Amino acid sequence: MSVNKYSKRKNNSSNDYDILGIILIIISAFLLLCSIIPVIFGIISEALRSVLLGIFGISTYAILSFTLAVGICLLLNRKIAVSGSRVALILGMAVSLLLILQLITTNDLLEKSFGEYLAEVYARKYTAGGLFLGFFAYAVKAIVQFATIAYVLFALIFLTCGALLGYGIYKQYLKNQNGGAKSVSPEAVAVEKETKSRPLFTDDLPLQRVQMHAPT
Repeated sequence: MSVNKYSKRKNNSSNDYDILGIILIIISAFLLLCSIIPVIFGIISEALRSVLLGIFGISTYAILSFTLAVGICLLLNRKIAVSGSRVALILGMAVSLLLILQLITTNDLLEKSFGEYLAEVYARKYTAGGLFLGFFAYAVKAIVQFATIAYVLFALIFLTCGALLGYGIYKQYLKNQNGGAKSVSPEAVAVEKETKSRPLFTDDLPLQRVQMHAPT
């Protein structure tokens, strides 16, 4: 009974992943088409594209492409073995880079008030992170007072995450190398050679001649 319950639970979990994968593929593919070809569904696709670019900027394409890839992996039951710390570091690098690009693409708006900045970012559409990352970029800039300091801060976050990620990958590489290489002592080699040189059958008794007599 327990085996059947486990098998049924595993099948249900697999079906849930399939359903989630299909939903992600349909939604992300639909929104990606609306963002790339705004005339494909008329007013609906144009409105969706305007909202997505206003909120997320050009990072919309990267987010939807990533969501589409995740949906395909879930549908194909493909799993990528990545630790949570590495995911966090990669996410930190991506966000800090987008914040730098957000400041660059909205550099002429940084002297405006907070409300005016957000309104202009939403209306401009083609910014790095849109309204979402624009909120954080402007907030950090307002706290540190100068855009240059905000640039340096985001760059330090990016470099720190990259260095930690590289160190973790290098450490894992060394661990795999040490685990794969088997150290064999000279004594073990000598014992193995001696074992191979021994005959399979030994008999210390002298050989005896056996005579056969024909019957008379």
